[in-house]
Parts: sequence; structure tokens; C-alpha cells
Amino acid sequence: MRTAMRQIRKWYDRGLDPGILSLNLSMRQLKDESFIAMIKECFTTMSFDPKWLELEVTEGQMMKKPDEAIAILEEIKEMGINIAIDDFGTGYSSLSYLKRLPVSKLKIDQSFIQGIPEDKENAAIVKATIALAKSLHLHIIAEGVEAEDQKEFLINNGCIIMQGYYFARPMTAELVEKKCFIVC
Repeated sequence: MRTAMRQIRKWYDRGLDPGILSLNLSMRQLKDESFIAMIKECFTTMSFDPKWLELEVTEGQMMKKPDEAIAILEEIKEMGINIAIDDFGTGYSSLSYLKRLPVSKLKIDQSFIQGIPEDKENAAIVKATIALAKSLHLHIIAEGVEAEDQKEFLINNGCIIMQGYYFARPMTAELVEKKCFIVC
């Protein structure tokens, strides 16, 4: 986490716009009493703006102890950090909890992206998730986009933020600079 935050800070210091750093977290990290203090310390020592950070927690992790998760996530959101539900649709969430969670984004799990648009069941789930996110005023992102037809299906159904191998494979900070900041 610190390494990634340092890199984002370096890019901003150089006048680049790397966007938001999204980090996956486990409930174990969120339950750690020193976690909030550690984030605050990173913000201070690195002059890291909280709006540059987004924390992702899986739906399944939150549903194990939803009331506890909501309390912790509300504290994090009060710090100015955005929160996303990762792997949405895989954790058997309750809609009554979903509306209480202090989240700003849903990430459609890649298992539903696979096979669209041909897989009609996955297509229906993806369309419903997009509609749900929009009606709750949440941002939506599709994970695991690997093909042009998947990208087009998502755009045509109102999901314009995507990630996956179709766009880029994981890369080093140096390669990101070469491909994204200099060429783009």
C-alpha cells in the first residue's frame, strides 16, 4: 500500500495525472485497529490526498459481518476515501445492506463478463447490475473485459468504465509511464 501510494504521489509531483489508486483490502485489514491510523499516517507523511485513494472490499467479506463492515467503512469514507464493492454479484448480498453501505462504486465480477454478449444469463445479470448501480447513484465498473464485443455490449448498456486484458496487461510503473503518460 505504501509503495503504491508513493508511486502515485511521485506521478502527481511530476505534473502527471495517474488518477485514483484502487487497492483491494481484506476484512482482516479493516478489523485491524491500527489500520485507520496507518492510512492517516501515510496521508500525512506522503502528502497524499485522500481523494486519490479508493479501497475495494469484496461483497462476500462484507456480508460475513455487515454491521461491523458498515461501521468501519463509514469511518473510512469520512476520511475522504472512496469505497468500492469488488466482485459484485458473487457474495449473496442483501439489498437492504447494499443501500446502507457507504460505497461509491460497484465492480461487476469478471465471471459475469465472460461469455457476454452470447451468454444470455450473464448478459441479463450484467444489465441488471448496471441498472441497480445507476438507480442507487453508484459508479459502475466492469472487471475482466477481454474482447471487443464485451466492451461494446457494456458501452451499449451504460457501463463505460472497464478494466481487463483488452485494454492492458499488468505492467511496471516504468512501462505505465512510457505507454500512458508519454504516448497518450
